Amino acid sequence: MRFSSIKHAVMCAALALAGAAQAGVVVTDSQYGDSDGIVIARYLDVTRHGTLSGVSISVDFSKCDDPQIGPDGTQCIGQGTPYANEIGMWLTGPDGTTVRLVPVGYYDVNSGGRVTVNFQDAAPVLDTTMQSGTYSLPLDSFSEFAGLDMFGTWTLTLQDTDFGDPLEYFGARLVLSGDGNDGGDPPPAGVPEPGSVAIIGLGLAGLAAVRRKRGRAR
Repeated sequence: MRFSSIKHAVMCAALALAGAAQAGVVVTDSQYGDSDGIVIARYLDVTRHGTLSGVSISVDFSKCDDPQIGPDGTQCIGQGTPYANEIGMWLTGPDGTTVRLVPVGYYDVNSGGRVTVNFQDAAPVLDTTMQSGTYSLPLDSFSEFAGLDMFGTWTLTLQDTDFGDPLEYFGARLVLSGDGNDGGDPPPAGVPEPGSVAIIGLGLAGLAAVRRKRGRAR
């Protein structure tokens, strides 16, 4: 194998490991539901242990004037103005710690149709207009989860405080980052796969062999 080919293989494996180190534990839900004057909940099960250092969640939802747009809808059908201030959302960790994503009464304008909001710290504060984007929480912070074990059931709760103009839920994506591993569970994301470690080991051995061969040739 040529020296450049070995070097390229080692670099590719190293990049793969770097990507794995930056990845988090990802749990998704796509069970459609609607909240019309009621509270609904979705459960996201994390099967890995690890000390939390970061949390973010994306929620795909809509708030339209009747009728509902349904699981595959994208734009509001009704022509009236829906009351976005009826929306409430919060996230609860396995230990019961809760942060408010959207406090009831916070939204004051509905931009219409289906939106996806990515909630994470270190982003602009959630806009009072209901629209897609990446925002931080207006009143709480995900730092409240820092240091906790990520293992267990996370609960996303959605509320619509009045009847008519239902809040429709399409899905969510929870991303957790952390370190550590307890209880014999699979290692958290970021721990190198054995195959990747082997690739780097072989690559380094190949580099050493090429260098020795070059030294003898001089």
